[in-house]
Amino acid sequence: MEQLRNKLTTMPQKFWIYNYAMSLVYFLLDNHWAALPLILFPVAVILISSLAKTYRIDPHYQTLIGFYPFEKGNLLSFGLALLLNFIIWQVSHWLVLIALFLLYTQDRNH
Repeated sequence: MEQLRNKLTTMPQKFWIYNYAMSLVYFLLDNHWAALPLILFPVAVILISSLAKTYRIDPHYQTLIGFYPFEKGNLLSFGLALLLNFIIWQVSHWLVLIALFLLYTQDRNH
């Protein structure tokens, strides 16, 4: 959990701006007007990227999580990132709970 706390406090300002801006776009496009995903999306991105590094998921797929830093690539990668992040946005409240539980159990095992 200490690693997560450090990551939350040392994230660049652009990370928060880009991800909250996209979260706002998703919020405006969504017909439910749910405020919880609007707030939790960047936190879910941090937790998922931390777990992706822990479980050694391919770095190419890690670049599709969140919108900063976003590598300029082909249109397919951008479309995949939009889709993946929209799914993360939709279920961010559950993902935050699951990721926190996984990080907590991981800390207890070390």
